[in-house]
Amino acid sequence: MTLQTFTMIQIISEVVSVIVGTATFFVVQRLMPSFGFLLQRRALRFILAAVLFFLAARLLALVETVFVFATSLIVTLLADLAEVSVIVLVGLAVVVLYRSERQDIASLRRAADLDELTALSNRAFFRRAAKRRLALSQENSLPLACIVLDIDDFKPYNDEFGHEAGDRALVCVARTIHYLARADDLTARQGGEEFAVLMNGGLNDAVAVAERVRARIEEACSPGRNEGLLRQITVSLGVARLSDKADTLERLVDATDREMYRAKRAGKNRVFSTGQE
Repeated sequence: MTLQTFTMIQIISEVVSVIVGTATFFVVQRLMPSFGFLLQRRALRFILAAVLFFLAARLLALVETVFVFATSLIVTLLADLAEVSVIVLVGLAVVVLYRSERQDIASLRRAADLDELTALSNRAFFRRAAKRRLALSQENSLPLACIVLDIDDFKPYNDEFGHEAGDRALVCVARTIHYLARADDLTARQGGEEFAVLMNGGLNDAVAVAERVRARIEEACSPGRNEGLLRQITVSLGVARLSDKADTLERLVDATDREMYRAKRAGKNRVFSTGQE
């Protein structure tokens, strides 16, 4: 292969690189608005900058190839710096995309553990976390109590005013529970109009919390305080503690449910508990 042929092939290679780099730049630029996450867009900006430096390096190499007299230490140095910049920028883009993926996965996990309407934990997460909490309490002989509350006459309310009105009632109750819950309390929407709170502490403490929740819901979830509600919302609550008879999550929740239904039968909008200390 003659020197002239080799030079021609090198020129063609550099021209193709410039064309491919230019096309890549415009494609990435067009794709950027379709990425909704800030970190992903930032990674694309790094990639765009890397493509520009790649184009600069290839153009400098093309100049060196076509114009032999242009070959100089400065041109070579600039081309080398451009290539190093490409490597650095691509590395930064990879790091940013990795962080974005971790955040996306964390967001998906959080979404999978939450009830979409109320933003409280869902039933599946509650059961997983509650079982771990029970095991820890039993291993260390720590008191643990459960509160279950159910919105009074929710089905007639839903039937009369519609599902959107029912959803607003659920949200009001959930916000009140979240507001009154302590940092280490496990709160969840069990399904429908039923909610649960698992808390560290004895029965008397749990009954006091349940009474505060009941009173606060009666106060806050009323048409006078919440324009989205069409009649007074109240709840009935049952409380039970971890004991020899209620030594599993299923038995503890069953005991709490029984107390909640006792509260319903006794007139609603009240707290019933078992095994009062």
